[in-house]
Amino acid sequence: MEGIPKGPTTGKLPNGWSIPRIQVGPSLLLGIVVVAACLVLLSTSRKSRLMPIYIPIEVGITVSALQRGGMLPKILYLLRRYGRPFFGISARHQITHNLADSDRFLSQSHHALDNIPVSWNMYVRCLGVQDSKTLYDKYFAASRELLIAVEKEFLNETGTIIAIERGDIKGKVAKLVSFSTQPREFWEQRAAPKLLQDDVVELDLASAVRDLTAHVALEVIYGKDFVDRCGAHFIPDMWYFMDNAFLPLLVGLPTWLPFNSIRNGVAACTRLRDRLADLFRRIEQYQSGQPVDYNADMSDLSTTALERNKTYRKYGFNINERADIEIGIVFGQNANTPVMTFWFLVTLYTVPGLLPLVREEISPYITISGANNTSNEIASLDHVGLYKQCPLFKSALFETVRVSGGSVPMRYVSRPVPATMADGSKHMLQPGTWVSVPDALSNNNPSIYPSPKDFIPERFIEVNERTGEKVARYGRLKGVWGSGAGVCRGRTYAIMEALSICAGFISLWDVEALDGGPLQPPPKDPHRKMPVNGWRVRVKRRAYVGPT
Repeated sequence: MEGIPKGPTTGKLPNGWSIPRIQVGPSLLLGIVVVAACLVLLSTSRKSRLMPIYIPIEVGITVSALQRGGMLPKILYLLRRYGRPFFGISARHQITHNLADSDRFLSQSHHALDNIPVSWNMYVRCLGVQDSKTLYDKYFAASRELLIAVEKEFLNETGTIIAIERGDIKGKVAKLVSFSTQPREFWEQRAAPKLLQDDVVELDLASAVRDLTAHVALEVIYGKDFVDRCGAHFIPDMWYFMDNAFLPLLVGLPTWLPFNSIRNGVAACTRLRDRLADLFRRIEQYQSGQPVDYNADMSDLSTTALERNKTYRKYGFNINERADIEIGIVFGQNANTPVMTFWFLVTLYTVPGLLPLVREEISPYITISGANNTSNEIASLDHVGLYKQCPLFKSALFETVRVSGGSVPMRYVSRPVPATMADGSKHMLQPGTWVSVPDALSNNNPSIYPSPKDFIPERFIEVNERTGEKVARYGRLKGVWGSGAGVCRGRTYAIMEALSICAGFISLWDVEALDGGPLQPPPKDPHRKMPVNGWRVRVKRRAYVGPT
């Protein structure tokens, strides 16, 4: 297999792939004023379990400023604390991006750097959970066992493969579109399809892929009955809340403000918790040997859902409290993987020269059945082969993650914690404070990734000097799955799911621009994960050329 042609393929990022930045100007200065005002007016007591409201604002401004350069970083340097490595206007919060080993630093036990207060802050500020000491104490006591329930199923390769098979990726991807005037599947209906010819449909691919990926993920944990019963309302409510209300609530805007986006988002989140409460009532009935409401089929519930319910029962969570905590799993599962999957498909279809190479590389690990171009389906999908034997495919996914930004791991400092910087200097973080380690800064650090503004699909491929085998490794990549002890327990699953969905997609479907010209990525909005206006394209079945 020949390498990817140089030039336009690996040159500057394609149109729409620029890393979002905040422009230096009055808006930034206003942002500094906002942060300062928050410090005085909105700061939370040290005894509170909640993060001070200004911290997300401060992190956003600092990261954008350091990426942009210019005047604002100089102001931030003047305001830095504990010497050069740490930024922060308040002594209660430090931001650093130059640790010697951020993963090791963030992997310290909760006795030193605690992730639970960060999660609790999200529950209360964003997800509508009451800041109750009783519920907090239950959550604190049960958190490790609740996490183990996820780890048992998703931390090992075997469990991950079994879980992915439960999601029926093969069947769902083959049913992306029906080429009918009456769309059949939920994700096609919501993508506003227009049948242009018998074998060509125009639709919003961003909406379709996001919905399909969430459909897979929810079915994997909560079973087909739950998704069939609730998915048509549950998934849209989830997206509405994430897209319109999550960030305003995270930075402390009160729910009583007269903004429809916040009010409707809060109502959507309430409906999500109500449906989860109904689900866990059925799970409790199922595990207790009682008749299950609606005679629902609970046979394909995941081990994760069953074990988490046992833990909830053990620690005395009532049904509504179980829903309050479980909604964190739902958002953790669906906030990033559908987005990552969509942008990876955009990469595969729009980076010149990449698609045919990837199709060739994955062909031994996916088999297409059907003898014509109207009924092709996926007969087999080798998830392990895609994950381990397709270095270009996997590396391109990691590069997509890299240019898309990163997460911002945060921790509550429970006891004095030394922080070792890249230059060898050490600084002591004090208990009762918060620390943030933004990933996006390292993802665009030229000392780690040469030419960081360029999209290089093969960037993460390493060659074994002894065998010559090529392997894609994410190495120091900081992605949507976090870092350290707070790393996403479903990281392997998320990567496998994205690879499997995209492998099936590019094997079955061709995508074209509406105007017949070169296909371009949709523009990115720095404030939203998905394109504001979607990505309307033409989709048709890929011409069948024999076993793939």
